[in-house]
Amino acid sequence: VKAAEVNYHAMKAQDNRMKDGDTSSRSGEQEQLLHQTFGSVLEIGWHCIVSDVEATIRGACFKLLKDSAVSTLQRDRRAKNLLIMGEIFQASGQPPEAGLAEILNKLLQFKQSMKPPQHTSAA
Repeated sequence: VKAAEVNYHAMKAQDNRMKDGDTSSRSGEQEQLLHQTFGSVLEIGWHCIVSDVEATIRGACFKLLKDSAVSTLQRDRRAKNLLIMGEIFQASGQPPEAGLAEILNKLLQFKQSMKPPQHTSAA
C-alpha cells in the first residue's frame, strides 16, 4: 500500500508539472519518477514472492509435522530439524529493505550499461 501511495503522489506531481508547462527539468524528473515507480513495482513483487514462499513453507511444515504414516518420535525429529533450518535461514538473512535496495541498484547499473555511448566531437 505504501509503495502504491508513493507512486500515486509522484505521478500526480508529474501531471501537475506537465500542466504548468515546466519542461525544463522534465528529463531529470522523469528519471526520478521512473526510479520511484520501478521501486514500487519491485516492492510489490517482493511482497508477492514472500507471501508465496511463506504459504509453501506452511504447507510443507504441516505435511511434515502431521504425517500419520510415521511415528511420533520421527515427527518430533522433523520438528527439531525444521527449527534448526529456520534459525540458519534467519541468521543468514537480511532485512527486506536491504534486499530490495540491492536488487534496485543492480537493475539501475544494468540500465546504465544498456545506454549507448555518447560520442563527443573533437574540435
